Amino acid sequence: MPNSVTNAHYGNRVLYVSILVSFMFFLLIIHLVRKRKLSERFALAWMLIPLLLLVFSSNRKLLESMAALVGIYYAPAIMIPIIFGLFIIVSLYFTVKVSKAEQQIKTLTQELGILKHSINALTAKKEKSEAPDGMGSKEPTSQRKNSPGSR
Repeated sequence: MPNSVTNAHYGNRVLYVSILVSFMFFLLIIHLVRKRKLSERFALAWMLIPLLLLVFSSNRKLLESMAALVGIYYAPAIMIPIIFGLFIIVSLYFTVKVSKAEQQIKTLTQELGILKHSINALTAKKEKSEAPDGMGSKEPTSQRKNSPGSR
């Protein structure tokens, strides 16, 4: 009998620590958003982890039924694969976002290069057309020597 009471006590302690950690993680995310170090749209994805952790930690029956479903004897031990799975989902979400941003950066860089080339070509064309007759023309030097203004 004392052994079962001790196991239940340790099981509850793990759940209390999980609730505390998820609450602190949630507060950290809010703090980062308030300090403008984390965007609101990314904060929503990160808030998913402590909220789900809080749901699983605070509902012992749900935790025990999930543990029984996958064959885990010690119900709080199911929290490890749950947390791992949540981090994988969030990591995949951010990998998709980074890949999309990388493609946008590549496209914008290419468009910027094309625009710079067009501007340089137009600027050169304008400078060539505005140059005075004796100055800046691209005539060969043999033709300039024979012109009346070169003596």
